[in-house]
Amino acid sequence: MKNPYEARLLRVMDYIYDNPAEDLSLDVLADVAAMSRFHWHRVFHGMTGETCAAAVRRVRMYRAACWLVQKDWTVNQIAKRVGYDNVSSFSRVFREGHGLTPAAFRSRVAVIPPRLENEKGSYTMYPVDIKTRPAGRLAALGSTWPYRRIYGNRQEV
Repeated sequence: MKNPYEARLLRVMDYIYDNPAEDLSLDVLADVAAMSRFHWHRVFHGMTGETCAAAVRRVRMYRAACWLVQKDWTVNQIAKRVGYDNVSSFSRVFREGHGLTPAAFRSRVAVIPPRLENEKGSYTMYPVDIKTRPAGRLAALGSTWPYRRIYGNRQEV
């Protein structure tokens, strides 16, 4: 791995993905990363551009969105499986992330990734140049992985 923190970041993201109903506080995630909570927060934010809390919320809402369209569980069951004891809190956070209530989202029968939070500040962006070129051959590596498998080899969401 090129970055010494990459393995820790991936381990933490796997933990979040595999345990959405568990306590995913900064202290717990720092323990999974084997770092102090203060250093882990800086490393995580520096590498991902989001806080640990935002990542937990995003993954939980993504898991909930998948389960809403793939399972016949009630909204209350899904809320509990992603760490919310209060359905109204879950519904509010889900609506903030997806722009729809869980019931309205379920009726669409399509999984859309949650919107990323826009934070103030500047972010490094890759420069993009659109150029017209003469016809020729192009080599590329494609990815056929579904979005839900982005953090590892997942068989099911």
